[in-house]
Amino acid sequence: METAENYTPKMLRDIFDTDNSGISSLCREARLIPKKDLSGNTYFTKHDVQTLKKINELHSKNSMLAEELM
Repeated sequence: METAENYTPKMLRDIFDTDNSGISSLCREARLIPKKDLSGNTYFTKHDVQTLKKINELHSKNSMLAEELM
């Protein structure tokens, strides 16, 4: 299901430049459960991607602050 509103795991790997493990970690932090279509294919909504981007941004900012404190 590759439409403007739905994103495949591969699309997320490209967006976040990470592997499946990285996507799984982001989903756990956001408490987000990927959806599945009728064929059993995993997909994420546009809202899911926006949420994951916010979590990723907060994680990056937190890491930068921690480095500054060292």
